[in-house]
Amino acid sequence: MHRALNEGVFLLLTDSYPKKHEFKDEEFEPLLDKVPADLRYYNFPRLYLLHKLWSGFYTVAKYGYDKVGTGPEKLFQKEEAELAIKHAEDCRRVADMLLNRIKYPPRA
Repeated sequence: MHRALNEGVFLLLTDSYPKKHEFKDEEFEPLLDKVPADLRYYNFPRLYLLHKLWSGFYTVAKYGYDKVGTGPEKLFQKEEAELAIKHAEDCRRVADMLLNRIKYPPRA
């Protein structure tokens, strides 16, 4: 969920979806210039960092470590889930604001 929300924020700022379903640093930097001026107070670099952090956990959280027979339920505890939810909520709030700004631009 978190990964999709973060990607959603960045996809609102770009014209095409990265083939690898991830944004690299060099792809992220130009997106900052596309953030509407009235929304730049949101910390987009932080959202990008959260995207990178949780992208690394995505497959393990879903499948665990197959090679050593450890499921995700043994790897992650309540605290990690709560943090993931908090970060996802942060991303969702920004994605909603950005989407609304794009759908309903301010009148001149």
